[in-house]
Amino acid sequence: MSMKRFSSLHTIFFLAALVIVWLGWSNFRLQGSNYSSSRGVGLKDNGRTSGTIDEKYINRSPMGSEHDLPLVSDRTTSPLETLHKPYTIVTAASSNHFCALESFLYSLSEVLDGLERTELRPTIVVYNLGGMTPAQMDQMEWLRQNQYMDEYHTFDYSAYPDFWDITVARGEYGWKSGIIQEVADKYRGLILWLDSGNMLALDFLRYLPGYLDKYGFWSPQSSGTFQQYTHPGLPQFYGDSLENYATETNCNGAAVAFDASSDKIYHGLLKEWYQCSLTKECIAPTGSSRANHRQDQAALTFLVKKMGFLEQCRHFPEHYGVTVHQDKVCKERIRAYKIMKGMDESQGSEADLEEEEEEEDD
Repeated sequence: MSMKRFSSLHTIFFLAALVIVWLGWSNFRLQGSNYSSSRGVGLKDNGRTSGTIDEKYINRSPMGSEHDLPLVSDRTTSPLETLHKPYTIVTAASSNHFCALESFLYSLSEVLDGLERTELRPTIVVYNLGGMTPAQMDQMEWLRQNQYMDEYHTFDYSAYPDFWDITVARGEYGWKSGIIQEVADKYRGLILWLDSGNMLALDFLRYLPGYLDKYGFWSPQSSGTFQQYTHPGLPQFYGDSLENYATETNCNGAAVAFDASSDKIYHGLLKEWYQCSLTKECIAPTGSSRANHRQDQAALTFLVKKMGFLEQCRHFPEHYGVTVHQDKVCKERIRAYKIMKGMDESQGSEADLEEEEEEEDD
């Protein structure tokens, strides 16, 4: 009788141990499904079916008004003389926007030539989004060798979700936050993203460090309201409602800056934008299109509003000395620059393909 009791107890303990092991493994897998990816780990799919935002990254204290800062052109000294953190400008283009990219780099070179020797010169990073012709690749190398950029990278789509493929629905623009995250991981300083069709004034480059020191994030206003260019599926992914932000102004996906040296920004807004971009139902919900949704811009705008960055995205680009969407005049600008510099006008001409017509975020 005692042997049977011992055998029964042994069986019970054994089964209980199996249950404990199984529960532990299940919990490990559930935690792993929300793993915050870093280079080479979990990039293809972060496994999220809904979004949650860590409360410690929400802005809760009053941040003052943007009007507390000096105007873009109202400076007696330049913060670039005392800036002690990396300052990086990053842009990207595929083959059909190469002309805009070349024009952007020439224009930026002129702007940077205006810096004093005592001012920090930003690092220029360029990403190739694919499809470039041999002539364009040759011209990219010429631009690099002649110091129009400091770094050149080909974007590695294989490390990211398949829907980021730029040849299909423009990759839902998910690659933009991926590129910014890569640069932020490397430099952890001030990161300024500019679409390759943009132009900017030197005063803006001097103004931005002070702005980011105060707010951590910058983006000008874009056209329309949040409700006009955001599919309801995006806020629903976070358990929220479109109506809560319907009349809010939109941020501008063509020009965005982060202070990645701030843990609150790097682990908060920047990381959450990147995580949303890894999940198609977040950045491009079913039923969304360019007619009712602005992918990367909509995701960024929602997170900015939800996370309490209430002063941002309130002025159009020109207020800061930034001009967006100059793609269509790239050939004229390139020709004018080459004439001014006494350059061979045929240099790189084979690389300047016609620009692709596309809807823009105003």
